[in-house]
Amino acid sequence: MGKYVMLLNILDQIRAEAASTKFTSRYVALTTDPEQINHERSRAFIHLYLKVTFGLLDFAEREHFITDGSNDGGVDGYYISTEERLIYFLQSKFRTTESNFATKQLSLDELLAMDVTRILEGHERGREREQI
Repeated sequence: MGKYVMLLNILDQIRAEAASTKFTSRYVALTTDPEQINHERSRAFIHLYLKVTFGLLDFAEREHFITDGSNDGGVDGYYISTEERLIYFLQSKFRTTESNFATKQLSLDELLAMDVTRILEGHERGREREQI
């Protein structure tokens, strides 16, 4: 079994964890639509990072730190370490093919899409939403 297939299996296990929570609809859509499944795996990928990096074992606790969606300032998740006195901003790109997973790097443009300065200044809407 290849590394990418193992990753997909782990992400699908995380999606299955959602079945026993109030977040079922975000992770366990009753569909075979590859785009929807990849969206769910993308969110599960952030869960995996939070679980492994910060030791957050509880699904609902991890979900609290995921901001992925519209009007998120380009930040897909965050974590506040009170012990280290650090705020971690997460930008995640789930690669939907094995070749992209192995070769495609996160670009500087993708990282710069995070509007951290505006978030830290307390803005509640993105630039494009304020102009409306």
